[in-house]
Amino acid sequence: MAQRRPDIICAIHLGLMQGTVETLRAPLTAESLEPFVTPHLCVATLRRAEGA
Repeated sequence: MAQRRPDIICAIHLGLMQGTVETLRAPLTAESLEPFVTPHLCVATLRRAEGA
């Protein structure tokens, strides 16, 4: 499904990461998710939150 509809699946995964770092009060923000950098690898961009 992810290969057929990465726009939907990756948005869901990014939202899950954003919710997780918020819930854990981690000093990070999940900014983006680049799908299929290689056939079996997606890359998430995490940044240190301001004031962290």
